Formats: sequence, C-alpha cells, structure tokens
Amino acid sequence: NACGGVKRITAAGAVATDTTNTFTAPAQVNTDCCMDIVNVGANAITLDTNANFASAGAADVVLGANDSVRVCQMGTFWVQVGGTGNN
Repeated sequence: NACGGVKRITAAGAVATDTTNTFTAPAQVNTDCCMDIVNVGANAITLDTNANFASAGAADVVLGANDSVRVCQMGTFWVQVGGTGNN
C-alpha cells in the first residue's frame, strides 16, 4: 500500500473485496499517509467495510470504471476521506 501514491486496481469481472481485509493493515511507517485508489478497469469493484477499512457512513464503496476514492491511514486501519470520484 503506497503512502502518498495511487493504487490502480482492476478486475476481470464485477467483484467485492474480502470482507475480512479490504486492504492490508497499514505499516506504522505510513502513519498519517493517504493514497488514492483508482479502478482502471471496466468492471465494478466493491470495497467492503471491515476492520482494515472504515468507509463514510459504514457503507461498502463501489468503484465503477475510472472511479476513485482517497483513503488515509488511521493507526491500524484505512479510512475513506471525502466522497467517491464517480466518473
């Protein structure tokens, strides 16, 4: 998970992330870091809210083609910051 970077994701079909670990727990060296997640594919990818990812309103985040979301490290998990960039 890239501190201050862009994480490009894609899937061969519509998918949802693992309900246990949407993201890998952030390393302590990434304290207060943010990254932008961008779906570079054509299929929807659902980011499940769980112990490693807290989304706005506790709802799963669905990224369609070219959609994006910013997440920031908050200790042992990532949190959605702001709305989803729907394109």
